[in-house]
Amino acid sequence: MRRFVLTIFLAWLVFLVLDFLTHAVLLNSFWAQDFQALKTKDELFRLIPFGYLSFLILTILFGWLYARLFKSDGNVKKGLAFGAIAGGLFALSNFFGWYSFLNLPPLFLFLASLVYFVEISGVGFVFGYLLHPASIKKRIWAIIGFIIFGFFLGIVLQNIAF
Repeated sequence: MRRFVLTIFLAWLVFLVLDFLTHAVLLNSFWAQDFQALKTKDELFRLIPFGYLSFLILTILFGWLYARLFKSDGNVKKGLAFGAIAGGLFALSNFFGWYSFLNLPPLFLFLASLVYFVEISGVGFVFGYLLHPASIKKRIWAIIGFIIFGFFLGIVLQNIAF
């Protein structure tokens, strides 16, 4: 159970860093526009913790599902495949749902959905990478290194007006 909780926490941090890199850097030009369907920039910034909470809930859901499907025979390949399938279905569902009621450019909706695909694929990878090996100390440090590098890269890219 301790490993499962640790894996959820690290997978959630991977989710956050991927979200930060994509939305704060790559999709920044979309968020900078003044779409009527979106809250103000100040409101969006203030409500970020609610988005992060939603990511934690998704991480727990997909982690629980992964653990049920691959109790003892999971691995990185299966984790990534699981993440890609779950992420793809979730992204498609979000795209069509958002498209049906939001007045946002379809490209923005597509890219935001694609981000979910990447993030959930990352979550699946982390579960496959950490849940099954006998020893995971080096793997934990690799994930932490990725998280730190990702946040650092995002901050650097934001400040050079990407």
